[in-house]
Amino acid sequence: MHGIGCWVDISGEEMDFDFAYSNDIGFDAWRLWSYAKQFPERYPDNDKAAVEHELEEAVGAGLVEPCGGHSNLLRIDIAQEQQKHLRPLPHTALLA
Repeated sequence: MHGIGCWVDISGEEMDFDFAYSNDIGFDAWRLWSYAKQFPERYPDNDKAAVEHELEEAVGAGLVEPCGGHSNLLRIDIAQEQQKHLRPLPHTALLA
């Protein structure tokens, strides 16, 4: 544990994240870039400036948003993501 976050190593794969004051788990470009550089075969064009640019685009598109209380940490709105994947049941399912 370090600062207000956590660095974990699971089977040789490292991940670093911070806990925001809003109780969110936050990430930023540096953390994503650091994670991706462990896997050059998966992320061959891993460039920190490109990661920063993509995150700016994601914020602009509403895919990620700043964590409360931390201007540099971002989060994914899990509830919003879950709503996107929920499908209403057909009316016949209610009769079964």
